[in-house]
Amino acid sequence: MPDAISRLDDRPRVGSAREFAGARVTVLECDGSVLVVRWVEPGVRHFGEQRWRRVIASRRGICVLTHVPIFPGDAVFRPAERPRPTNAGAMILANDALIMQPG
Repeated sequence: MPDAISRLDDRPRVGSAREFAGARVTVLECDGSVLVVRWVEPGVRHFGEQRWRRVIASRRGICVLTHVPIFPGDAVFRPAERPRPTNAGAMILANDALIMQPG
């Protein structure tokens, strides 16, 4: 009989590196509390000018810009639009977004 570990669901977790691996993310605007992001995944999803809001992470994840781990309590940006977009689980570390803001 297989053990519990071998029966774990192999699907990507919401907001995981695998879920958003093909995304090309560009910061178009940043004012410190709101980002405007272009998100492109060819054949999957596209957001030309998506608003993201600065929040505190409540769970672990991976920054979609830098692929750096995110931990609960980190300052991050998340999609803020309604209805909830298909990339709602994505996060960008706030410090990384501020460094990569357009010149």
